[in-house]
Formats: sequence, C-alpha cells, structure tokens
Amino acid sequence: MTFTTRLSLLFLAIALAAFSVYYFLFKLPIERSERAFEKSKEAARKIASEFQQAFGFSPEILARDCVIVGAATPILELATVSKPLTVETSYGEKDAMTSYSVVVRGEYVVKAGYDLRKKFRIEVAEGGISAEFPEPQILSAELTNYEILGEGGTLSVFWKKTSKQAVQEAALKRNKERALQAADSSGILNDAREKLLLQTRSIFERVSESPKNLSIRFRG
Repeated sequence: MTFTTRLSLLFLAIALAAFSVYYFLFKLPIERSERAFEKSKEAARKIASEFQQAFGFSPEILARDCVIVGAATPILELATVSKPLTVETSYGEKDAMTSYSVVVRGEYVVKAGYDLRKKFRIEVAEGGISAEFPEPQILSAELTNYEILGEGGTLSVFWKKTSKQAVQEAALKRNKERALQAADSSGILNDAREKLLLQTRSIFERVSESPKNLSIRFRG
C-alpha cells in the first residue's frame, strides 16, 4: 500500500469520525428535538379543538414558551355548574311611630364557573402537559320565583302602597345577597372546580402520549 493510499484512508477515517461526532452530538439531537416540537404543536392544536368542542372556547396553549394556539373567547363567562336555592329573609323599616316589615321567600338558580377574561394557560412538553386556570366564581343568581310569606309592623295600614313595595324590593335585594352567601357555602365553587378538572383531564388523556404526567392548578 502506497503512502498516498494510506494518507487517503487516514483522511477518510478522520472525516467519518468527524461526521459521526457531528451527527450523534449535534444533528441527531436537533432532529429529535424538532420531531418532539412538532408532536407538541400537534397536541396543542388537538387540545384547542377539544376545548372548543367541550367548553366553547380555546385557552392559550404554549410549547417551549412559544404560543402555538392563542386564546379565543367568543363568550365572556363559562358556567359549568348550576344549583337551585331557596332562601327566606325578613326585612322592615320604621317611619316615626309606624313600621312595616315583610318575610320573603325567593327561589334562585345560582350558576358558578369562570370569567374567561382571566388567563387560561396550557403548556405542552415532551414530559407531559401542565395547565393553569383561574379559580371558579359565582357568576349569577337568577330569581325564578318569590313569595311574600308575611307582613307586619306597627300601624302598617298607614304605609302607602308604594312605600310597602319599596320595602318589599329591599327585602328581595337582601334575599338575593343571602342567596349568594348560601351558594358560596354550599360547595358550588368546588363542584365547578371538580367538573373542569375532570373534563380537562379527560381531554389531556385523549391527546397526550404521557397521560400520567398531567398537572392542573388553580390560581387565586
């Protein structure tokens, strides 16, 4: 074997070694990273579609700190739980020597859910999916029916009809405030939180290749 041939073989071996080092240390990791990023982007689009179908809105979804799907909220509020409540309230007012009081019973449908103007964020990564949602809140208390259970007072016959109506309206206003307080202590917010958790986990498990690595938290 001539010197020129040996030199050519040496250069070829060096070139192959250099290419191997480049491929395994640089090119292959980049290709793997790009494939993983494409999978994350695909998962992000699927999650957005699933959220749109389930809730009617899409949260902000990121992969490697890049926004893959921007938040889309055609509605401002998302009610996930509703609960009927019946509340009784007594209220009265005095005017010089007379007084007038009423007892009212109000029937309400209270709805709890989420203000979609607050940030809903989901991050997709190779190791799993993490989400951050706002805490649920009571969205409304709709009065569906009410009844005046009793009227009383001192010389209440001297009260004008319009004055009595004003007292009844004030009683209903306080009744609604009590309904909101009762709803807050009834566990409706926890129900709304649990419902979103269950549906979100179900979406993540359908989309993610690593269903065990799911993280969902609520911020105050």
